[in-house]
Amino acid sequence: MTILEDYWSAVLRRLQAEVDGFNSLIEHAGERGRENELALARILQVLMPSAYTVGTGLLIDSQDAASKQCDLVLTDQTEQPRLLAQTNELLHPIETVRAVIEVKSTLDKGEIQDAAEKKASVEALAPCRPQPDGTTAHPIFCLVAYKAATSPASIAKNLRELPPHKRPDLVCLIEPGLVAGRHFQGPGDQDSITDSADPYYCALVPLLNDLGETIPHPVPARTALFEGATYPLMLIENQFLLGHPARALLLFMDALLSELARISVRPAPISANYITRRARHSLPVALARPSSARD
Repeated sequence: MTILEDYWSAVLRRLQAEVDGFNSLIEHAGERGRENELALARILQVLMPSAYTVGTGLLIDSQDAASKQCDLVLTDQTEQPRLLAQTNELLHPIETVRAVIEVKSTLDKGEIQDAAEKKASVEALAPCRPQPDGTTAHPIFCLVAYKAATSPASIAKNLRELPPHKRPDLVCLIEPGLVAGRHFQGPGDQDSITDSADPYYCALVPLLNDLGETIPHPVPARTALFEGATYPLMLIENQFLLGHPARALLLFMDALLSELARISVRPAPISANYITRRARHSLPVALARPSSARD
């Protein structure tokens, strides 16, 4: 693995330890969910360029319309006044918001539908901020979940069954390691990683050995040990493979940074220079087969 992959493996271990430790102490589901949001917010705040602030609350527009409650809200305060920041900022003018992140402790069809309705409430607002091409833009809508209640194939199916305008722009299912969305870039020809009839990319992120090959596991299980560390297992075409949650989170963060740079008309993030072709290797859910990925 590269230095960046090793670092994000350590970041994920710390995140999981923090979340698991707090969840074991608190019985109230709402409080557990909020702490899961805050744990991710702390990582985002350190990662994001200084122009961005991570908060929570509702988005509003100039027509007095408001979105549903949003878990995490990324705002850009470099160009516009903070109109509603004289107290705790819980109402965010949509023109200042660059991304919204819905955080789920456990992901299933119902939670995916809930995220879709949250995105619809954001899309219903009317931003006044013009883009360089003269159009207006809504924030990037992301979905991050710590674990899944169903199989990755079911999660991918549920995402694809949403109307295109309700699908999250970026998705990261940390365990076992799934990324999805219209902004993800694979390691090679786009035709080889997407369904030509539907460009919404859904893929699993496997652990790779030193040769760049996926790592099968001979018996059904939820997790498996490999070189002293524990990894989740993902079922692909009747074969269990080790998943790589840290790399899934890294690819999600890279895609988010790239999209933030694009919509804010800023230079591309340097992360793209440090994530190798091998590090971007993933297995499209609909076409997934064990394979190798060499630099």
